[in-house]
Amino acid sequence: MSSRITVISLAVVFAAAATLGVFMYARGLQDNAETTTDTVGVVVVSQAIPAGTELDGLLSGGALEVQEVPADLVVANAVTDLAELKGEETASPILAGEQVSSTRLAGSQDLPGGVLSIPKGMQGMTVALESQRVVGGNVLAPGDHVAIHATFQNEKHTALVTSDAQVLRVSRPTEGTASGTATTQSGSGHSVTLALDPEEVQKLVFGQDLGKIYFSVIPPGEEGKSLEPISFDSFGQQLGVN
Repeated sequence: MSSRITVISLAVVFAAAATLGVFMYARGLQDNAETTTDTVGVVVVSQAIPAGTELDGLLSGGALEVQEVPADLVVANAVTDLAELKGEETASPILAGEQVSSTRLAGSQDLPGGVLSIPKGMQGMTVALESQRVVGGNVLAPGDHVAIHATFQNEKHTALVTSDAQVLRVSRPTEGTASGTATTQSGSGHSVTLALDPEEVQKLVFGQDLGKIYFSVIPPGEEGKSLEPISFDSFGQQLGVN
């Protein structure tokens, strides 16, 4: 009987020791996480902010707030104090949930390539086109790549301006509703800013003034294809008409 009691007692002791060990291990992990994860208070936006937006109204409306972010996730030149944003204006769009960097503010000289991040050796040019000539308009976004085509009705031919141009910015037209909110006009013109080399800029200006410009989207990870100009006669030959 006494040996049985001893066995039970030892089992209770071992169980208690195991429970204590698990508790101490978990507590150690928690303490280690608390001591190794440093955070920094940075300004984060709660809604998308277009380029050219004055921030004073958003500051008073609570759309910008300081949040604690792990130190290794803080963006370069992050704004840490709301007071730094008084009287400021955005130079480029900021997405909801994104940290505010001083390089995104008007007048900043810190962003490589300027506020548009124009690649070295390239130039930024904006083209305004109807949505049907910009792949529907609403599908394009900064970072996309497009091929640009110029068609001339009088000469009856179409030529490739460039087989690959990077989209830097897309501005969509908006109209006010009765509720005061803004909606995108599906049929109106869209302004697309592109990164082009000087020769492509010249071709695009020529094509835009003397003909019509069309964009086609290049799938991610693929390269544009060079094409020979096509005329009315060569088009008919390809179709077997002539």
